[in-house]
Amino acid sequence: MGVDIRMIGDKALEKMLRSLPDAAEKKAVRPALRKSAKRLKAHVIHNLSGAVVKPDTGAWLAATIASKVHTLRRSRGRIGAGFDMPRRIELGIDPKDPGYYPVHVEYGYIRKDGVHVPGKYPIRGAVNSHAAEELKTIGGDIGKDIVKEAKKLGLRRIA
Repeated sequence: MGVDIRMIGDKALEKMLRSLPDAAEKKAVRPALRKSAKRLKAHVIHNLSGAVVKPDTGAWLAATIASKVHTLRRSRGRIGAGFDMPRRIELGIDPKDPGYYPVHVEYGYIRKDGVHVPGKYPIRGAVNSHAAEELKTIGGDIGKDIVKEAKKLGLRRIA
């Protein structure tokens, strides 16, 4: 079946990727996704460091900086990369507290008096504001990695 990169929108790149065996396709795409996750993490950190969300204690920012980019588990043939949001213990939130601070900042919440406090979207904003340029960059990275994988396999001509 192979890896589906239609969302990048480059037909020539799709054709090049399909010329590789399935295992090599994944090896060509995974590094580009990891690089993309690292760039996205930098945008989220920028948003958390005061540009979008004023840090209260700095715990969320520090925990996000300390998180590592990792390859996501393969599920139903999907591959990806990302980084984990901090857990309650890393933020100093009591495990019995029903609120989870990053979720409230991202999506908003309703106060006890019934007033809705809107979200500030540090994560969604980082993704949405850089989506178009990121897709182009991922496409370029995948193209370079396709050539690398083809050389490893001894393929002289890539479609």
